[in-house]
Amino acid sequence: YGKSRKTKKGLALIEKALIELEDGRADRALAHAVKADMILDRPLLTRPILARAARQQGNHQQAQKVLADMAQSSETRLAGIRGLLDEARSQSDDQSALELARQAFALGDRSKELLEPLLQLEVAQRNWGKAIEVVSAQIKAKVTDPIVGNRNWAMLKVELARGYKEDSNSTKLEYFSEAHKTSPDLIPAATGLVKCLLAIGKKEQAIKVVREGWTRQPHPELFKSLREIVSNAPKSEQKSKIDKILQTNKDHVETKIAQALIALENGQITQARDLVAPLANDHPTQRVCTLMAAIEKESVAGESVVRAWLT
Repeated sequence: YGKSRKTKKGLALIEKALIELEDGRADRALAHAVKADMILDRPLLTRPILARAARQQGNHQQAQKVLADMAQSSETRLAGIRGLLDEARSQSDDQSALELARQAFALGDRSKELLEPLLQLEVAQRNWGKAIEVVSAQIKAKVTDPIVGNRNWAMLKVELARGYKEDSNSTKLEYFSEAHKTSPDLIPAATGLVKCLLAIGKKEQAIKVVREGWTRQPHPELFKSLREIVSNAPKSEQKSKIDKILQTNKDHVETKIAQALIALENGQITQARDLVAPLANDHPTQRVCTLMAAIEKESVAGESVVRAWLT
């Protein structure tokens, strides 16, 4: 009976502490939490509230002591580490936060609340391999949108590939291939893959990557890759291969811009203007206006006309 009364009193104190915390009275909450911790033998219940009250009161030293004690006990280890992680992040101690987040991860924590900051911390340190492990865990635990997760995974693979020197082309090729397969619309993955394929003489495969990318979503970087692929071919062959790929998405703005650039380089000013003028009316982006200025400059238009497109 006496133990039951003691437990009841302790739980009542915990309830009061939680209410005080919600009302912003951290000092009262801390007093209730200390008493409850002394009465109850339930550290998993009392210690997190004790640490939260101390932190809300601004007593970070006491909060850290409580959390550090929790981290030493097998019963409360994960809760203690997560609390210390929150403390480190609140004080912008990224190095300590990263170490603590890794400890929580190693203990099996796969919550969104841990994985998101852990990913941010790994990326900030450019730990691409570790970051990939975190994103893989997010996808497996279903705490992120699968499309977003796969794209993040692919982007990190691209960064990992970029970290290798040119003489590690086989490794770079592997990583860029994995990234491109996972997220075909990711332009850095496609262009990085093209570069690796060209390095080993696989031009047809490189062309295929660009063609598929242009069909899905034309991009100026894909056009640059395409021109690099055909750069050593005769002019007639260059034109044939470029035209064939551009025609897969012939009405797209980027296709019109690419065609205009080629026309301008070949001195076909009227054709270039006919391609860009409608874009300048419908899509007057900085790139389009800059290109229009270049066309007018080649047509020997007045300086005022050129300047008008640049302002």
